[in-house]
Amino acid sequence: DDAVMLTPQECRSAWRKFEADTAYAVSQALAAREAAARGGAPAAPAWMIAALLITGFDEAMWLLRNPITLLFLVALGLFIRAMYNNMDVETAMRMGVVPGLMFLATKVVPTAMAILKKLWEEGAMMHGIQPV
Repeated sequence: DDAVMLTPQECRSAWRKFEADTAYAVSQALAAREAAARGGAPAAPAWMIAALLITGFDEAMWLLRNPITLLFLVALGLFIRAMYNNMDVETAMRMGVVPGLMFLATKVVPTAMAILKKLWEEGAMMHGIQPV
């Protein structure tokens, strides 16, 4: 009897309190879900769901906690997009996969240099420096 921490009456009282608390929490959650459904709350955008599935939640949180890396990846993505637009990939791929890739491989360095030169000139003009 010395090892008993709660009397049977205290145990029943604790169980009733637990049931009441959990019933209240569940009812609040259900009410919030129904209110969100009625209110037409927007769901997460499709790109966000895809990014979370691809990178995973831990990696997404790591990117948010390391803004320099996030900034670098955004800049890299914009650079790749500019390369894609300037190299006209769709036209090159109409020749076939292997000839198209060979054609694009010959244009990668000149296109990258042209994009970087354009960025350099625009940055120099913004700061009032005459580009070379």
